[in-house]
Amino acid sequence: MDRRSKRVGCKPMFVLLAMGFLAGLSTGAAGDTVKIISTETKTVDPSTIKKGDFNFDGKVDALDIKIFLQAIRNPKKFYEAYKHLGAEGILKLGDINGDGKVKRQDLVILYYQLVKEKKEREKKEKEGENKDGGNTTTSGGGGGSVTTTNRQGGDSNTGNRYTKKKDNQSNNTDKNSTTDSNKTDTDDGTKDKGDDSSKNDDSTKDDDSTKKDSDSDSDGDSDSDGKDSDSGMSDGGSDGNKTSTDGSSGSDGSDDTNSSNDSDGSGTGSGDGSVKGDDDKTVDPQPDASDGRKAPVQKMGINLNFMTYYSRAWVFADQMKMSNAASGWVSIRDYRSEGTLTRTTSDGWPLLDEGQWAQKIMMRGGAGMYPDGQYICTWKGTGEISFGFDARVSSVGDHRMVVDVVHRGAGVSLIVKKSDPNDPVRDIKFWMPGLENARSAFHPKFVASLKGYKVLRFMDWMHTNRTQVKTWSERTKMNAVTQHQPEKGVALEYMIDLANEVGADPWFCVPHMADDEYVRNMAALIRQRLHPSRKVYIEYSNEIWNWGFKQGNWIQAEGVKKKLHETSDYRSRLYYQAERSVRIFQLFEKAFGGKERLVRVIASQAANPWISDALLSYKDTAEHTDALAIAPYFGHTLTRIINDEIDTMTVDRILKLAESNLLATMPDNVARAKEIAEKHAVKLISYEGGQHITPGRTNERAVDLVKLANRDPRMYDMYAKMMNIWQQMGGEEFVAFNHIYAPNKYGVWGSMESMTQPLSEAPKRKALLDAMSGDLPYYLSPVSEYLANGAFD
Repeated sequence: MDRRSKRVGCKPMFVLLAMGFLAGLSTGAAGDTVKIISTETKTVDPSTIKKGDFNFDGKVDALDIKIFLQAIRNPKKFYEAYKHLGAEGILKLGDINGDGKVKRQDLVILYYQLVKEKKEREKKEKEGENKDGGNTTTSGGGGGSVTTTNRQGGDSNTGNRYTKKKDNQSNNTDKNSTTDSNKTDTDDGTKDKGDDSSKNDDSTKDDDSTKKDSDSDSDGDSDSDGKDSDSGMSDGGSDGNKTSTDGSSGSDGSDDTNSSNDSDGSGTGSGDGSVKGDDDKTVDPQPDASDGRKAPVQKMGINLNFMTYYSRAWVFADQMKMSNAASGWVSIRDYRSEGTLTRTTSDGWPLLDEGQWAQKIMMRGGAGMYPDGQYICTWKGTGEISFGFDARVSSVGDHRMVVDVVHRGAGVSLIVKKSDPNDPVRDIKFWMPGLENARSAFHPKFVASLKGYKVLRFMDWMHTNRTQVKTWSERTKMNAVTQHQPEKGVALEYMIDLANEVGADPWFCVPHMADDEYVRNMAALIRQRLHPSRKVYIEYSNEIWNWGFKQGNWIQAEGVKKKLHETSDYRSRLYYQAERSVRIFQLFEKAFGGKERLVRVIASQAANPWISDALLSYKDTAEHTDALAIAPYFGHTLTRIINDEIDTMTVDRILKLAESNLLATMPDNVARAKEIAEKHAVKLISYEGGQHITPGRTNERAVDLVKLANRDPRMYDMYAKMMNIWQQMGGEEFVAFNHIYAPNKYGVWGSMESMTQPLSEAPKRKALLDAMSGDLPYYLSPVSEYLANGAFD
């Protein structure tokens, strides 16, 4: 099938609906009598009708959108009401942006025009005309209305979200002119750029604009992935902070082909709704689903959290595989730590001097981190082993030890007290309760928790945001002492085996510095080990568009070195991403003997379709790509509001703000991404997505409120609406972020907080399960639900 014919299968409902008028419909003449849907009969002149005026009352308003959506639900009624206008008239009415087609984007533009009109009307009613002239900009919220004030003095800018501009048309500079307006101090004094401020949209002043957002690790090392910490145990083993990935407030760049004068929201958080203070959106919530219908079954995927000794996910049957590797074995003399043990065997087991011990932390953290019970320790070699903290040895046999663990919050430590240098203690295993010599490498409860997901994304298992792997010989192997390898990630074999056992397609993020030989070996191993019924998602690194991640800066330097763009360093970054992605895809195609089992992914920023278009338009990138992936998050603007109003903030208010942000931004972001995907004949999928409510790092009350908001049953409804928006705007696979994560000051990212959390206390997980089983409530449309609720009456 050629690419032109492939696009037909991706056409949105609006296009297909319009095409239906081509058969047997006559063109109307002036003065035709037309019966309006659910209203009266009137005489109209088709040549005088405004675009979007579906009821011919001389104005475009909320009723027109209602009629448009009615038509989608009941095409027969639509045909009856508009048959006198013919296909040409229908296209004229629905073609809001004037590109000759009726598409999702037309509905979105029409909707936000109404948002803008309503907000401007409300502003005039409350404040009157602005007679002072000041530095105030009024623009469309979520693409619609936002009122912002330039706090620096001087003129503020009015963004134009839908206006097409030529490359480098303005006199603005590229990324070197970026203004970072959201830097705050972390607990240890290091600079933090991101989630602690709801104004998290450091837009560059060029078509190469992007959102910069990163967080220092919980150990204060300022690594931009901000998720993994090997020493940040004070808050129960925090994985650090997930950086904001959808960047819903990033400016659109210059190549957007739409024509509505809506704002890019620069300087206002995400530019989506009226503003109280700065980012307090006031979009009306959706009503509850009322007719009992269910949404279509959704193909769901999930991101897996880091492999760490303080993870709440019981991944392996042998807990030794999750023991702490960052500090290695700790040398102990006279009950005092001497730092990292310097002598080990070639495969990492300790070699001891006289009087020296070697200690390793096996598990750590608060409630839910590890189960109570009887663990079994086995080993090879000659020596002596002991355990400490929450573990007590109850019996010792021949290279076998029974260890009782009662969780008190201290963790479990293993100590090698003696080891014969000629027959060193090695191959230690610490079997979880009831799993001694288990046939599967994985804990059965962990495998069960993943059943139903069709895609497993291993970005964090591969430590993609901090990996230093360049060559195949540097990778983590299955026989490593532990799979907790912060700069290497988990052995690829274990990822493949888990996908096989779960019955899901694996999604791999190729390390940004990996050479061709690494990619060849990686592809060959996956083909040899993965079940032949499974497909493979391949992505080059992670969030290369994001200024907050180090790999993006490395990739940009490589692009500049290759002179991929004459004037823009940021374009060089994107073009290198596209070029290297294609090379990786080609190597996989060769290893797999074709592309049938591959899903070749180009990932981009959800709120910045210019980036998506720039990537897919570069040379022949689109010809080698199967999917454009974005991360449709919501709630990322709330951090500053929560902390500014901390004394009066409630869970109810957090949820209302989060839903408002969801409904005001996601339809627009997904619709525009879908248009880019269709333009290049690829499908639209998500690489991450979900709630993005972060409490900030200094206020315990904020942390508690965000935890409670994520556990509230109303979060289920928000996820239901999120999935309905995703489906109705044309998204396909949805890979949520993430599986199991201990809530802390960096966020509540997990759909589950622990392996033992009841489903009744995990509304996000319940929503994901219902989405994949077809039990999620159906909401007609985020736009129509607004209107049905009287939002624009």
